[in-house]
Amino acid sequence: MSKGLVWNVFFLFAGALAPAQQIIHLKNPSFELDKKNKCGEEPLYWDNLGDEFETAPDVQPGCFNVTTYALHGTLYLGLVVRDNGTAESVGQALDGQLEKDSTYLFTLSLARAPVFTSMSRSTGQEASYNKACSLQIYAVHTDDKRTELIGETYPVEHTDWKDYMFELSPTLGSYNYLQLKAAFSPASNGFYNGNILIDNLSAITQKTP
Repeated sequence: MSKGLVWNVFFLFAGALAPAQQIIHLKNPSFELDKKNKCGEEPLYWDNLGDEFETAPDVQPGCFNVTTYALHGTLYLGLVVRDNGTAESVGQALDGQLEKDSTYLFTLSLARAPVFTSMSRSTGQEASYNKACSLQIYAVHTDDKRTELIGETYPVEHTDWKDYMFELSPTLGSYNYLQLKAAFSPASNGFYNGNILIDNLSAITQKTP
């Protein structure tokens, strides 16, 4: 047997012993619909996790005077925070688990709509929802409803699309569900109307040691 062949066999054997890298693929990561989008309709494969007395998140553009172009595909998701203290949120069951004490790489693109006009939930009058808010990422276990905040951005002020990379590291347990939620700026003195736009989610890839 030649020396080169011995080395080839060794590397194949070593590769077989290495743990497989976990990759979790999200369904509909750019929030498309199979029909004409409607305001207050969550995208395919995503659950509405907002307050039961509020409308569902919107697939954009075209709702409430939002005209920002899609970065990937033709549509994207818009989430809002409201002056009555509520915030929109969506989630999806994962095809794998986010394991405790593991780290996962995850990217998505965010922007803010400079024009977003809807009714104020407090006053009943038309209001602007163009203030900046943050995105929070939660890991959820659907059996016992455990949740853990595993990612958060600063308030997204920019109106052009920018990519955000996260290292998601659950420390309190393992989870089978991912939640994306709009959040008020920590610097705000109270509740307000704001929005955040989300597009082009990547797969969730386990980071190798």
